[in-house]
Amino acid sequence: ILAKDYDEYKNGPPFTFYLDPNASSVMKSNFKIDFNKHGANGEGSGILSSLYPLDREKVKEYLIPIVITDSGKPALTGTNTLTVIVGDINDHKMEAGSKEILVYSYMGQMLEAEIGRVYVNDPDDWDVHDKKYYWNVREHSRFKLNEETGVITIKQGTPRGQYNLLFKVYDREHSQSDIPATVLVTVKDISSEAVLKSGSVRLFGIT
Repeated sequence: ILAKDYDEYKNGPPFTFYLDPNASSVMKSNFKIDFNKHGANGEGSGILSSLYPLDREKVKEYLIPIVITDSGKPALTGTNTLTVIVGDINDHKMEAGSKEILVYSYMGQMLEAEIGRVYVNDPDDWDVHDKKYYWNVREHSRFKLNEETGVITIKQGTPRGQYNLLFKVYDREHSQSDIPATVLVTVKDISSEAVLKSGSVRLFGIT
């Protein structure tokens, strides 16, 4: 962990780093920070280490509060959040899966847009690079499929209705092929009045 200070050098390094004392018990029990005052050419550095093996299938990411103090007089302290994203290995075989996607078409004027991804039942969500996605029989005239990522795109002008999309998925790591995946897409019209009277909701912290 390194720091940068836009003050004069005498009010900047060396910096000190430590885990925020107000951090949750989960952070304190899983991570530690070792401070090296000689690191970064004498400007100070911190090394974040995990105390136990991390498992993406349990926790995908950690938001770790780090306290940083400069060497000014008086010293100033700030808290930054370090995001640790946990990786994974492809250690589970996938199984057939299905999902539903609801799409609203404003006044029946659907624009081309990505609407979601093909779903198979697989605890590993870090292995997209090991998979390939295909149409089960033939491509649907109203939709497109990215074979590398599994992302589904609805085409412009798609009318309201229900569309049952059938796919098959290949996983090179486990030599699995033709695993079925079904996506039911429902397209509904939404009026201008409904949009004018609508509110908004902001979601965050969801993966």
